[in-house]
Order: sequence, then C-alpha cells, then structure tokens
Amino acid sequence: MIIKTIQIKNYKSICDSGELKITKLFALIGKNNTGKSAIVDAIQVFWGTKGKELKPSDFHKGSSEIEITVSVGPNDGTEGSSKAKDQTKLVFKATPQNLKGEYSNGKSKVTPKRETLPFPNF
Repeated sequence: MIIKTIQIKNYKSICDSGELKITKLFALIGKNNTGKSAIVDAIQVFWGTKGKELKPSDFHKGSSEIEITVSVGPNDGTEGSSKAKDQTKLVFKATPQNLKGEYSNGKSKVTPKRETLPFPNF
C-alpha cells in the first residue's frame, strides 16, 4: 500500500490544502513558513506517530476541527490517481475537546488502532 492522495484542513498554517496527489517522485518546495513541515506533521498525526499528538495550538487560526483525509492503494503504477481501483480513503477528524480524534471510512467510524488502518510501505 502507498499513499495516493492527502487533503489537510485546519491544521497549523493550512486552512485547506486541496487534494494533493502523491506520485513516486514527490517534493515539497516553497518559501519559508508556507506549510511544508505542516504537511509532513499532518501525515505523522494521521498515522499516530509517537511524539506527534495534537495540541490546541495545532488548530488553524481558532478553527474548531482538524480534518486529514488520506487515500491509500496498491503500488500498481496508479500513483497520484484519486480514482484508482482498490483505493481506500480514510478521514481523521479532531476537535479541541477530542485531540485524539476519530477515524472514518466515509460511511462509519473506524477504530484508530494501528492494526486496523491500511498502513503504506515507506
């Protein structure tokens, strides 16, 4: 499994990233303080990386909900495609009252445990 797309809303300096398509060659290029590190941090928050727990200061300019959507799929040459077959889309949402957040697959809640999420190969 690999990450196909990611969208980040209301996380640190990012109001709405729009859908970012991830390809085999993916680089974050931009001026200082434009959100490059926030994108990497958001991915780590989504996967539950130790040391990357949410804090109230992570919410974009007083927003009330952080949303991180990640689509993963097989490493089959369809990198960056948001319509690839056998793709799984998961949404992580957190509020200042629930910093641990909740995961859903668009239809129902998913238990946020590492073994229940389709982790990509890094």
